[in-house]
Amino acid sequence: TLHALGEEYFDKGMYKEAADAFDKAGLINKFELPYRENAANAYIRLGNKTKALEILNRLILEDKTNSPRTYWLRGLLLYDNGRKVEGCKDLNLVEESGWIDNAALFQQLCGSINE
Repeated sequence: TLHALGEEYFDKGMYKEAADAFDKAGLINKFELPYRENAANAYIRLGNKTKALEILNRLILEDKTNSPRTYWLRGLLLYDNGRKVEGCKDLNLVEESGWIDNAALFQQLCGSINE
């Protein structure tokens, strides 16, 4: 229920409420990693990149997620924070997974970094 409520808030642009709902859903069921992934996305929309990066790092480093969406979000955050090499490593994993069908975007962001 909380996750569905979070999605409804997110779709309405109510990102604070969405983040709260997704956070609560993630606390109730720690095995549903997309709840926390969605919370991170809501925090990004709120401009709280630090909180979003904390969540994404935990998902990757502690929970060992292999979700391309988690790597996509973290890669964009790292890139945006000036950590382009680290960001492009994540974005490369996403590009190789085929999750994003836009090789031109990856080349535009990371082509010169990986050469």
